Amino acid sequence: MAGFSLRARLQLLLVLVLVVLSSLMAWHLVLDGRGREARVKAELLATARLLAAQQREIAAHADATLLGLAQSAQLFERAVSDCESAMTRLARSDARYVNAGFVRPDGRPFCSATGSATSIDFSDRKWFQAALASQDMVVSDVLLGRILDVQLISFARALRNSDGEATGIVFLALDLSWLSSGLASGAPLGDTRIVMLDSNGVVVGRFPDAEGFVGGAASTDMIAAVGSEAEGLWEMSGVDGRLRIHAFTPLIETVSGRMTLWVNTPVESLQGKLLDELRLGLLLAVSVLMLVVAAAHWGSDRFLLRPLARLSDSAQRFGGGDRAARSGLPHGKDEIGVLARALDEAADSASAAEVRLARINRSLKMLGACKREVAKAVDEERLLEAVCRIVVEIGGYRMAWVGYAEQDFERSVRPRAWAGADEGYLEQALVRWDSSERAEGPIGRAIRIGTYQVTDDVKTDPKFAPWRDLAIQRGYGSVLAHPLWVSGKVIGMLGVYADRAGAFQGEEVDLLVELAGDLSTGIAAIRVRAERDSIAHRYAHHAEVLQESLEQSIQAIAATLEARDPYTAGHQRRVADLAVAIARDLGLDEDRIHGLRLAGILHDLGKIQVPSEILTMPRRLTEAEYALVKQHPQAGYEILKGIDFPWPIAEIVLQHHEKFDGSGYPRGLRGDDILPEARIMLVADVIEAMASHRPYRPALGVDAALAEIERGRGTAYETRVVDSCLKLFREGRFTLDSAG
Repeated sequence: MAGFSLRARLQLLLVLVLVVLSSLMAWHLVLDGRGREARVKAELLATARLLAAQQREIAAHADATLLGLAQSAQLFERAVSDCESAMTRLARSDARYVNAGFVRPDGRPFCSATGSATSIDFSDRKWFQAALASQDMVVSDVLLGRILDVQLISFARALRNSDGEATGIVFLALDLSWLSSGLASGAPLGDTRIVMLDSNGVVVGRFPDAEGFVGGAASTDMIAAVGSEAEGLWEMSGVDGRLRIHAFTPLIETVSGRMTLWVNTPVESLQGKLLDELRLGLLLAVSVLMLVVAAAHWGSDRFLLRPLARLSDSAQRFGGGDRAARSGLPHGKDEIGVLARALDEAADSASAAEVRLARINRSLKMLGACKREVAKAVDEERLLEAVCRIVVEIGGYRMAWVGYAEQDFERSVRPRAWAGADEGYLEQALVRWDSSERAEGPIGRAIRIGTYQVTDDVKTDPKFAPWRDLAIQRGYGSVLAHPLWVSGKVIGMLGVYADRAGAFQGEEVDLLVELAGDLSTGIAAIRVRAERDSIAHRYAHHAEVLQESLEQSIQAIAATLEARDPYTAGHQRRVADLAVAIARDLGLDEDRIHGLRLAGILHDLGKIQVPSEILTMPRRLTEAEYALVKQHPQAGYEILKGIDFPWPIAEIVLQHHEKFDGSGYPRGLRGDDILPEARIMLVADVIEAMASHRPYRPALGVDAALAEIERGRGTAYETRVVDSCLKLFREGRFTLDSAG
């Protein structure tokens, strides 16, 4: 068979198998026909037994009903109409009953369900005489009802007085046509008949076609069968002369003896049905054979030959350099699926290795270019811009930026350089490095923790939620952020954004870590050179002298102001001390704290333009007088705005009465429009003013002052500043007695 194709071999094998299967199917049909004949015979006997059992159940029910009537003799002592009503209800209680009634001992009816039996004489009925003589229920022979003209049997029982004498007979008449419905539901074949023989072999009933048979004698074979055994199966001629299969069983004992029930079906009907089934089976077998051959041809081509051809083609294309070539077949558990999975996975692995190698080579080129930039860099800003550009253009990343960690009130991360698809992302990102939600992304964590951080998928990482929509709109898939260490502390970070999820793995991460380290080294080197060049200028003696003179001037101005208002003596210094304590607790750098102290010493400088008699007035001020006092922040600003302080002292003095909710003065600023130093100064000023003595009232005490700022927490006063002030006093870390 070396010259045969795989398709031909499969088809030949299938034909041989199907020929064998068709032969076995034909043989099975022959055997099944024999078994079918045996099953039909068994079903005939089962049907006969079932009908006989149902008849016995009916007789038992009738006996119980008659016994109940016999124990209710008073019913038959009432009016005839009452008795007939009771009999009618009894007959209607079961559709198989056609009559019920009560007969006097002389055979004359007293009442019946039909209401027309009063003229009939039952004394000649064999079952009536038997019932008078019996203590039990008796069953009549099959009768043709005189009134209803149907085949029926009667169940009868005598009513007796206390002396045992019969006082009447109660009876129930059963319509035997119920056997037809029983036969219809249980017969195995459509031409099945029921025959009832009495003890003398006379046909007393035939269903469903009784005419022409009832009253005739059964065949000698049927009589012989009944005489030889109680029940059984025989193949013999029926009462109609046709060869039939008979099943017989005892039906009921009547006054004349045992009645036998026969259920039969013609032999030719059974054999015809079996022959039809055999023909149909052979036809189906031939049809199945033809269909299977056709299906085998189609199936072998569809499920074996074509998949094998696709596997061969994809393997050849992949070997020829097409790295996208795949089988395209489902990876099931069958042999083709397993083979397809193995081939596709091998191709995936090879392609992934090539892609990974290309990325590593690209990253190495990126690292080399960055090292060259670091080596020649003399300007920090240009170095940051060059590194970002190299990461995007050579490294192939979507976007890169360098951000520095600000020491401002919000702990913001300020972008210093960027390249790639920014599209306004950095302006809207508002990244922080404190403990807020906007510091939980990779940027904030890298600065805060000091190690590189990765967001593998911007769509699913819950910590990236504040920036998710912005990132998706710009095509970012994953992010790596690496801290920039200079002089032993983190000054910022390098952020790299890829266009796919899971981009930062293995060697790529190692190379980016090395790149960030090189950038940190370059920044440190540039700063060392800049520090070296400017150290003489920054620490020149004349600068120190100027600074000292400036502060002495500020102290002199403050002393002059306090001389005009003895009640506020020391107020500015105490406010300055408390403001400095709050600022230090909040983490402001020392340079800003120093500027805040000077602003605190000068914050009421504008009161120099307020008449001293108003400042020392021993009563509450009028609206006009208070309006004049409220001009002091603007007046102080006008005095200080022309002095070139290294801190925004004039602006702090101007804003120190502005409240966080916009209810302050002079400009009604609110929220972030107010300098952080001015927010701190406001709280310190309120505490010192309420706790100290004033010309128009005694001191209210520190507790009242703390209660005031706690009431305004989050509205008039910024929450963080209030919390810090409350903590300083309640933990005993600051007292007004120690200030000044």
